[in-house]
Amino acid sequence: MTFPMRKKLFLLLVVWRVSSVFIVQTSHVPDEYWQSLEVAHKLSFGYGYLTWEWTNAIRSYMYPFLISLLFSLLKFLSLDTPTLLIVLPRIFQALLTAYADYRFYIWTGSKSALFLLCINWYWYYCATRTLINTFETCLTIIALSEFPWKKSSGDRGSKFLWIIGFSVFVRPTAIIIWIPLCLGLFYRNKNYLVKCVVIGMIYLIVFTIVDIACYGRFVFAPWNFFQVNVLNRISEQYGKNHLLWYFTNALPVILGLNYGLLAYSFHNMCRSAVAKCKILLLLGFWTIVIYSFLAHKELRFILPTLPMFLYIINEGYFRQTISESKKNFLLFLLIISNIFPALYFSTQYQQGPLKVMNFLRTEIEHRNPSEVDIHFLTKCHSTPYYSHLHKNVSMFFLTCEPNLNDAENHVNEADKFFDNPAKWVKLKYLNQPLNTWPLYVITYDTIAPTIIQFIKYYTQLTNYSDTHFPEHGKFNEYVIYRKTVITKDKSLDEVCEALDNLSIKNLELIEEKVLLNIQLENLLRQGHIDLAKARYIRGKESVGMLQVPSKDNDIRSVFDLETSYGKDEQEKIEDIPNFDISLKKLNKDEETPQDPIKWFGVLVPQSLKTAQKHFQDALYLAVKIANVQAQLAKVTAQSESLKLLKKVAT
Repeated sequence: MTFPMRKKLFLLLVVWRVSSVFIVQTSHVPDEYWQSLEVAHKLSFGYGYLTWEWTNAIRSYMYPFLISLLFSLLKFLSLDTPTLLIVLPRIFQALLTAYADYRFYIWTGSKSALFLLCINWYWYYCATRTLINTFETCLTIIALSEFPWKKSSGDRGSKFLWIIGFSVFVRPTAIIIWIPLCLGLFYRNKNYLVKCVVIGMIYLIVFTIVDIACYGRFVFAPWNFFQVNVLNRISEQYGKNHLLWYFTNALPVILGLNYGLLAYSFHNMCRSAVAKCKILLLLGFWTIVIYSFLAHKELRFILPTLPMFLYIINEGYFRQTISESKKNFLLFLLIISNIFPALYFSTQYQQGPLKVMNFLRTEIEHRNPSEVDIHFLTKCHSTPYYSHLHKNVSMFFLTCEPNLNDAENHVNEADKFFDNPAKWVKLKYLNQPLNTWPLYVITYDTIAPTIIQFIKYYTQLTNYSDTHFPEHGKFNEYVIYRKTVITKDKSLDEVCEALDNLSIKNLELIEEKVLLNIQLENLLRQGHIDLAKARYIRGKESVGMLQVPSKDNDIRSVFDLETSYGKDEQEKIEDIPNFDISLKKLNKDEETPQDPIKWFGVLVPQSLKTAQKHFQDALYLAVKIANVQAQLAKVTAQSESLKLLKKVAT
């Protein structure tokens, strides 16, 4: 009876986590792409981009290698579509998270503890991301559930040591959590120390083989990681926080209302005889204290401590003697306080990067890869890269490599750009031929006006909101541009495409002009026929030149003809005439001109009135033909210019 219930619970957790793959559609930090998916994509498909961490061999390839196995399977089955490449690794992570949640329930033996974990907004936000911190947290939960907590438990096997070893070799900083626990365990039982050494040697060999195969040379990633981030303190170049930041900022954000319950549980645990909770409490604070001495701090770094604190909260508060109504009310508050940040951060906050890549993927889907060149003038690593396009096209982004060589006055490419965007684009683009410029440019709405001399040669395709809380009041929207201006530096393919479009437009205008000429001819012929009928009825002497006033002052037009000259900014063609004819609008003081038909008497034949109407319509039509002819002249001039450019290009 127990097994089916647990199986049902596990299936519910799988549904909960896999469904979140499709709900969480925002970006958290660059590492969820650049330290996993991008590396795996290059391993499987042979093209991509590796950041400085990989060129300097401070990361183990194991986690990206596991993802690359999924990519290689899709490639073998010819199912390597961008959508599957994006979704499948997240489903893999979701299944691992679901199993970790299940093991958390087995470990705690409490549904309320599992409930606290499942509704925690930050765990929901991170649980299906391809972050090494998420992977580490899952392994930590599974290992904690397998750990021999009771002194009387004897030798429970070495499963937990295998999990701990894998976690430490994948993420060296994971050793911080396990040092106190494992030292205490080795003191109690020397057999575990022997097993730990053996397992460590096996992992050392396996991970070294994987790294050598992927790097193409001998490397020892854990030592490189320690040397770069701890001894040389390179991570500090990506931001510093004060010593107590994890306690004053990070934990309140991650735990929410549980932060207050943690303080209450801490008070209870100090008086409790439950050794396990005291150990977890000390272990959690030990981990955070050690991390606090590192200047560069992020929320995700202490994510593995979350299950420990939730275990303590459950034991120190929810398992205490409290009324059912009080317990239910508190659970209701926890749901409300977690559901809103979970929904907002999972669906709204930093949604721009993924939408940008989705748009670009659709935009270049049917283009020849050799024609595509995409430049990201945004914060470095702000969007995914080849893993979300899955097309071998030319791309560029503003790098932000740290000062690894301790060079004086070191300024990375991203900082150079944002310090003076106009100067940067002048050196990068404006001093170069236009045909060397990228086809697509992605930047921020606040940056575009500062590089107008460059961006004016592009057309805005779309824009995507990124965050309601822009950094320092900047970078609120991503804007995507495409190069559209035709100049002498335009590529041959673009010139040919423009010539094709102009040829079609030229044929359309010729057809329109021919039809208008036929209409004009019919109007004039019918007008003359009706005029002949009027002369026949009234007599040729009554309808002729004798009735037209002899003095020019007595002849006044009832129409106004306006001529304007426009300028096509895109094509750089000036003096394009445009004609407009209309009935004359008179001021109050002006005398209304006499209707010319009254020159021939008061009672004129109906055929004469009809003739006048035909000739007036012909006048309107003549002006319309003149405008079409002006457009034809413009198209002809453009075509001749582009033919010359094509000749030069070939």
